[in-house]
Amino acid sequence: DNWEGHTEILGETIAEIAYQKAGIIKEKVPVVTGNICADALAVIEKVAQEKQSPIFRFGKEYQVEYLHPDTQWGEIFNFYGEMGKLTKIKVPLLGRHQVENAAVAIQLFDKYCQLQHLPFKERDITQGLAKAQWPARMERLSDEPLIVLDGAHNDHAVKRLVENLRKEFPQHTIHILFSALATKDVDEMIQDLKQVSNAHLYLTSFDYPK
Repeated sequence: DNWEGHTEILGETIAEIAYQKAGIIKEKVPVVTGNICADALAVIEKVAQEKQSPIFRFGKEYQVEYLHPDTQWGEIFNFYGEMGKLTKIKVPLLGRHQVENAAVAIQLFDKYCQLQHLPFKERDITQGLAKAQWPARMERLSDEPLIVLDGAHNDHAVKRLVENLRKEFPQHTIHILFSALATKDVDEMIQDLKQVSNAHLYLTSFDYPK
């Protein structure tokens, strides 16, 4: 649901961006959507209907039940879809939005198996998700001390980061080292980061040729 990084190329409004992204929809090929806003979903639903492509929407045709963080690192959740219920699925990425991303992957895998006439095996899901990596997205760099790297670079992404910090580390004293390009809405992102009440915020700069 992070559309801010695409406005310069794909359009000024969410509907315009969604229409451009919906260009990949093929005739009568299933479409899987994630947890996106209503404006974007409405556009994608319209294009899917025009192309007679069945659509599978997060929260409707498939759902997740967030359980709790993994004691190692990541999240644990239940998945509900056409194939039934998958219980205590683990994804080694931190943040509840990663549960949503993992659910999209599971739904896509289910549709792919159906189209290719392949068996759907829960073992394939668990083994595949166990290998998931997303550099610079709540990435753990060190355990002692705990150092986490996140590349949030717009207001939407920073709000997600703040949500994760508050939910995942409520008992920790957090030290945030923050920097961003001058072209970004730095003031808004700083105000967001200040919402982490158990954090100390440090601002820095870096040399970057962009």
